Amino acid sequence: MGRLGRTLAALIAVVAMCVSGGLVLIAVSSTSAAFNEGATVITPNPWLRNGPFEGWGTSLAWFANATGRYGEEGSIVNRDEVSPQAYRKALAYGRDLREQLYESLFGADGLDLNMTRYNIGGGNASDVAYGYPFMRQGGAVPGYWAPDPDGSKGLYADSRGRVTTRQKDRKRLDAAYDPDADESYVWGARSRGTKAAQAVQAQEWWLKHAVERGDVTHIEAFANSAPWFMTESGYVTGGFDSRADNLRDPEKFARYVAEVVRHLDGLRTANGRRVVIDTVDPLNESETANWGTSGTFAADGSLPAADRSLIDRYWRRYYAGESKAAGASKEITPYRTGMKKVQEGMHVDVGHQRQVIAAFDEALHEKGLDNVRISATDATGAWDFVGSLSRYTSADKARVGQYNTHSYTGSAGQLAARLMAQGDGRTLSMSEVDGNWQSGGFDPYGFANALGFAGKINADITRLQSQDFTLWQAVEDLYNMSSSDRDLNGNPADPEGENLNWGTVFVDFDCVVAGPDGRLYSERAVHDNGGRTSGIRPCTVTANTKYLALRAYTTFVREGDVVIANDDADDSLTAQSPDGHTLTVVHRNDSALPQTVAIDLSKFGRIDDDARGSLYVTSATGRPLLSGRGGAAAEATIARMNRYSNVPRGSVRINRRTMTARVTIPGKSIADIRISGVSGVSDRAVGVESGGTYRITDESGARSLAGADGSDGGADGGTAGAAGTVSLGEPGGAGQADLWRMTAVGVADTARPTLREYVIVNAAGEVLVASGAGSGGSGSGSGGSGGGGDSGDDSGGYRLSLRQETLAQARRDRAAIWIVNSEDGERWELANAAAHRYLDVDASDAPTFADDHASIVRFQRMG
Repeated sequence: MGRLGRTLAALIAVVAMCVSGGLVLIAVSSTSAAFNEGATVITPNPWLRNGPFEGWGTSLAWFANATGRYGEEGSIVNRDEVSPQAYRKALAYGRDLREQLYESLFGADGLDLNMTRYNIGGGNASDVAYGYPFMRQGGAVPGYWAPDPDGSKGLYADSRGRVTTRQKDRKRLDAAYDPDADESYVWGARSRGTKAAQAVQAQEWWLKHAVERGDVTHIEAFANSAPWFMTESGYVTGGFDSRADNLRDPEKFARYVAEVVRHLDGLRTANGRRVVIDTVDPLNESETANWGTSGTFAADGSLPAADRSLIDRYWRRYYAGESKAAGASKEITPYRTGMKKVQEGMHVDVGHQRQVIAAFDEALHEKGLDNVRISATDATGAWDFVGSLSRYTSADKARVGQYNTHSYTGSAGQLAARLMAQGDGRTLSMSEVDGNWQSGGFDPYGFANALGFAGKINADITRLQSQDFTLWQAVEDLYNMSSSDRDLNGNPADPEGENLNWGTVFVDFDCVVAGPDGRLYSERAVHDNGGRTSGIRPCTVTANTKYLALRAYTTFVREGDVVIANDDADDSLTAQSPDGHTLTVVHRNDSALPQTVAIDLSKFGRIDDDARGSLYVTSATGRPLLSGRGGAAAEATIARMNRYSNVPRGSVRINRRTMTARVTIPGKSIADIRISGVSGVSDRAVGVESGGTYRITDESGARSLAGADGSDGGADGGTAGAAGTVSLGEPGGAGQADLWRMTAVGVADTARPTLREYVIVNAAGEVLVASGAGSGGSGSGSGGSGGGGDSGDDSGGYRLSLRQETLAQARRDRAAIWIVNSEDGERWELANAAAHRYLDVDASDAPTFADDHASIVRFQRMG
């Protein structure tokens, strides 16, 4: 059904249906006048809410590792090649650059993010070159285990003597490593002040600075990989076979993560504030086969000449000799010829996932970290998430306090993931995503990137009903993203970059070269320029239009708001303030033409006499007239971008008679419409009223759900108290067998306080339940663990039946709990909390269940 059809349907409300005569009274809203004037109508429904919304965030990941030491002693590689004055100025320049970058993300004049994810890291063996160009810039996140390259510190030992942290001692080190001992970590007495200890401080600077400033309210820790010696391959980049399980020691890894979390949770900032870790996901994208270690090594003479030259250049500066990288060896250092040299995860099968979570839960309690919740599973997409969780036992899931999924695979499986979290009463975090919505290579001014990203935000928050939205890394490496065969300065790029539009904010991840002018420059750009800093752009903080798009959301949709349903979810997100009096509609106009928008307010209970609204518009910036690609990109500063972000465009016309708010939005723009003085819920907005009696029908109203007479006795697979089964038939054809009383279940003190949950009872007092324990879980057989199944009707062995239970018993029985939901606030879905499946009344003459297909049901009020 198109937008116009959906909205017209929304304007027709069933007020009452007389049981005897079947009389239907309808009321048509005066909002229909808006259609005659060609307006796009958006109808929010405040009855269906998702919240509280916890906010917006980013992983620190690579960019924090790359930039956290900017301005610190030891961060500049050419100190001896510039004057002392230039060096001091360059340090100050680095500190200022880092602070500008921080403000762009967490400051009120930037994205104003309030959530962050901290990458614990794994760290490779001491004699493996761990850094660029063997991994991408920033990607070599250090581990917290203490290196002892030659065993001279005596940190680790076995019956054969001291154990080194070199590749050859991998299995001995794993056996000797004590994850509960301070000396096993960089904060131990014999490791403090070492390069390894300093390395972890880069990312910690970001964490502590955000806490010191009071900008971050939620912190999650996560791990891309176990430390190298706890893996099967011996590398943190994954297995040599990316499809094979790469976790060698689940229990020891779990205790390692717990000890690092204990350390992080106790960090203190300069002003005395303490870092508090809220959640921890010990695994990242472990279901996929995306992450593998290259079987090619740096010493391979058959590598292309450009790669050998790149390796040699960095090897001489950073890895050659015993004093650098502990005598790294090319023979055991993997090298990938592609541009993306990553460390983002490792494959871990479900059995080992469960072992990690059980051991981690135990370790957290032992260390007194009872307030830290475990998150799982940080899968690449919804189907992977569902596939893993469906194989967890109830005891496994009881240890998990928050469900996490990424959304790289789009909408597939998102309804199933949503229901998994809702059925289990868990917070659902959309914990990672990013992408490129602009064709033609790097372009900070292309507004298609902003509009595409806005659509992604709308779709994910609406379909997943996640309680946050978190970016992979809000900051990308400018050199990598902007370079093709030439860099931004016009020089031949060595190496070439990805030439894409990931990220929202940009800075070079290698601003380690000081110029005679006291500014910092990208090491790669300086190399491309013949080793000189003259004539090229210094390191600066810039942004693209995705920054503009995200700021349109983060400025006005805040922590504590609730996201409410609307019938224009592809283009709009609607939210309501905690006090219920301020409505925010974020709407993208993807057309080149201006668009008139009428917001139908008829589903709110009250519009105040002094209700008012304001319009803010975010639009394309226009391209600077500077010559050269690099000059134009350099002008995409935060200050310049902010001039086109959330620009006030006057008031919004509110008509209390027609119950509409009306505004015109420019073409190719994102609008924030803020309306105060609108509150409550009207009767016509309510999907299901607690205590009401309803017929539950298919969308057409031609078939209704009816209970049998219970003659099958215990045919419910042996379920105690089974009373009968359920079928579909003509409404009223079975007497009162298709009348159901729906009683709301209070969930105010749970992680999902806005969820609409009901117990459904027929006229004979029998409770509607999903019976029969499915052999799998939601998503199994539908692409669940294999990654990327696109759909799936999957009853999982469940069927509808009736059970003899009191209302009090039914409230405690998840099989008797039914969730009423909607993606547009107009058409309703019914799902079972225990089965994690949606009721399907479309497929046959008998009702069935589906895992990621929610058929539309109608609730016809009968009394």
